[in-house]
Amino acid sequence: MGEADKAESSFFRINQQATPIDQAELEMIKARRKPNAVAARAFIRAGTGHKYWSSFGAQTRSEIEQIAKEVYDLIFKPSLDTSIRSADLPVAGRGYSSDSVKMVFELVNFVNGISPETWRRGKVSTTKPGSEAAGRAELADDHDGEHTLRFMRAVRKAASRIAGNDPASLGLHPAVYFYSATGRFQPAAFLSAISFVTNLVNRRRLNQFMAIRADFEEFLVTHKYFLNHIVRRHGSLTRSVSPITVMLETTFEALTQGADTPQIVNILKDQPDLRTALREVDGVRGERGRSFSTETKNMVILREIIDTAPKCRICGARLPLSAASFDHIVRRADGGSGTRENAQLTHPYCNTGFKESIHSRESGVASHGTVARA
Repeated sequence: MGEADKAESSFFRINQQATPIDQAELEMIKARRKPNAVAARAFIRAGTGHKYWSSFGAQTRSEIEQIAKEVYDLIFKPSLDTSIRSADLPVAGRGYSSDSVKMVFELVNFVNGISPETWRRGKVSTTKPGSEAAGRAELADDHDGEHTLRFMRAVRKAASRIAGNDPASLGLHPAVYFYSATGRFQPAAFLSAISFVTNLVNRRRLNQFMAIRADFEEFLVTHKYFLNHIVRRHGSLTRSVSPITVMLETTFEALTQGADTPQIVNILKDQPDLRTALREVDGVRGERGRSFSTETKNMVILREIIDTAPKCRICGARLPLSAASFDHIVRRADGGSGTRENAQLTHPYCNTGFKESIHSRESGVASHGTVARA
């Protein structure tokens, strides 16, 4: 180890004795020259603050800051306080907190397939031969910003799949997917939704999901307390990502097989990751007292947001207006007009990919008497 590394180690040791540095912050500081850490720093500050990318070329710096602001606005706007005051909820909770720093760092790593042993200093050389991590090259420092930009573009693409108005966006309703029964944003639920949707895209099963999406989300809403149970059992952030993802994927598979609600609950409780976490009783209760607590108010507002949310006119699932797309009921290609009577609100992807798949199937029926597979 060189003198610079010794000095850095001494710095961390001395400063942690006075005021312990959060583990995620500490890891990002140690990896501050690596592309995953630079990307995470840019996202969490919307391309402002201390610019860890200042040594890169002007064009690279400009693109980093542009993508960072795009993603920040996509997932952290509008701003969220401790109390829910609007039906327009941010998909990723509060813009800057200890949890959001960890979540964004994990988001960058997950989307880009970066495992901890490839960027934590000293981990690669101590990996046992034959293990899954053995032979993986250490993630190098980024000297020109090329890898940082590649990581950031991948995150933008993944985030655009679940939020915003991009034609490929599913427009997931935050109140359905990312907030627990008590109205609290759950970072693990956000990361799990990214994982779930990414897997659907990679396995070419997105249209299968859209066909049962309304029932899928109704199950999540009716059993929203399952999210509270999982987080309480496994812990917050990364420790709950796997079991929540299992819940999402198992529910999807069960619905595609025609399972009803009691059957889905039984199937979920048979999963090893969920067996000790799920309880059929809603254990979520507001705090008692003469005055309403912030938690109780959030629970009531979240319930109202879910109950009154508009529905997509194509898939029937809840639709956040921030991600709404204006769709021609009768397609323009079929002579449809731009009148109010021919307009409807849908998810962006329902207006593009899913609607076209429905049209193709219906055309197949008309032409051949059989329905093409989605």
